[in-house]
Amino acid sequence: MVLHTRGDDGTLRVGLRPSLRPALALPPTGLGVGSELEAAARLWEIPAGVLEAGDHGEPGQRHRCSLESHEEMGLIVPDEAFTALGGPVVLSPGVMAERIWIYAARVDPALAGAPAGDGSPMEDDTEPVWLSLAEASPGTCPQRQPLNRLAPRLRQGQRLRRRIVHPHR
Repeated sequence: MVLHTRGDDGTLRVGLRPSLRPALALPPTGLGVGSELEAAARLWEIPAGVLEAGDHGEPGQRHRCSLESHEEMGLIVPDEAFTALGGPVVLSPGVMAERIWIYAARVDPALAGAPAGDGSPMEDDTEPVWLSLAEASPGTCPQRQPLNRLAPRLRQGQRLRRRIVHPHR
């Protein structure tokens, strides 16, 4: 999902978080150990989740977005705040059958608490950041498809949601 906001200067910013990817930690030839290896195993990613047994259809997908927003970014975002950015995409056709549904919600990062996490090492030590689309380049965030879907809509003045989402109290 893409959580987005506008900076004081009107710049579109997207929320990213560091994530440990164990497959990247396997030492290829020439890679050092310790902090160099750990740095190579971390990626900046948009928040995401895997649909679970009770997550059916669009309502289930929106609910999963809400849960993952809290786990990974520390934001409480109601299900109805998420807007679908088109149909599913397949990132690696012919290699993986995984389909990804992309949703977006406008949020206020100032309302974020500490990310709740899910207890997995992939969500340990995460401190979300809010970068402009230019800063969230392919070198910074390899997951460009969700950002590529969001950017044209917002540049053309389309509104995904008019209101800022506030946490439930």
